[in-house]
Amino acid sequence: MANDPYIVGYHFVGLIYLERGRELSGPDFARLWSTTSVFGRHKATAGFWHADTSPGQFRIDLGSLEHVNSLLERDARPIFGGGTCGKPNAARGSPPDCDFYYAHGDASRCFGYETLPYLLYAISGQWIERIGPAVVVEKLREHFEVADRYSPPYGLIDVAAAEDCYGGMVYVPFFFGNCYLHRRIEHEKWLYACSKRRDQARGVYWGNYFGPAILERLGGRQQFLERYRQQAQFDDGRCNALIWDFPNGVFVSLCLDPLGCKPGPPLDPSAGANGRWLAQELGSRGVLNPWGNEGQGKVQMAGEVS
Repeated sequence: MANDPYIVGYHFVGLIYLERGRELSGPDFARLWSTTSVFGRHKATAGFWHADTSPGQFRIDLGSLEHVNSLLERDARPIFGGGTCGKPNAARGSPPDCDFYYAHGDASRCFGYETLPYLLYAISGQWIERIGPAVVVEKLREHFEVADRYSPPYGLIDVAAAEDCYGGMVYVPFFFGNCYLHRRIEHEKWLYACSKRRDQARGVYWGNYFGPAILERLGGRQQFLERYRQQAQFDDGRCNALIWDFPNGVFVSLCLDPLGCKPGPPLDPSAGANGRWLAQELGSRGVLNPWGNEGQGKVQMAGEVS
């Protein structure tokens, strides 16, 4: 019924971790924020600011540059902030039941650890199914392509239950005390990893971006891509996953359609097989556990001669 509380079943989340001092320039942020208008005329609650200014809050059309342009006129420094859209009668509050959450965040600290700057893009299942996953994936490809110029260490695209990811905000410093235990542990591990070095992955998700340090740990860009292309194939030899080879890093997905990892239905067989392969590949080379092999460099693989 029309008056029933609004519930988002799952979110599609893109998150790119950046380096301190290598946040997106103002013009690049403006370009990417403007692409969110593809979702249509929606009023977003938004705020934008330079590092030395205080954020305001206003209601604007999604993707509008009305308040961004005034910052661009001052200089090309990074513009932080973004916007969110949600229904007024959300069942569980705005974070888990928002339809859209977008943010370019600065470095900070959380639980005593350094946190990296980030670019976050979260869309509800209702929105992605209405506009089509191919459109959303293409918009996120644009984000990874632009961000790659800043040589980010790591990025991900996750498809997760709304109460599991809180509109993507479990991946950034704003942390919820009542989120699932596995997310709390994942968060703690990642905070430790990103404060120590840049050759760690947060986990294995539908989409996984690996920067230069991770690729080096995996034996080099070309070697890793050759191994993954050999793994990620249908029986007829066609690739069953997305592979985006950027100048600084590479992005690989677990299957072609992100809804193959949608919570509820059975997992896409390609995603299951490729996910197991990636978990073993990353884990055996020391990319998944930040506490293991501290300072030892590349992990020796079974059968390798030292």
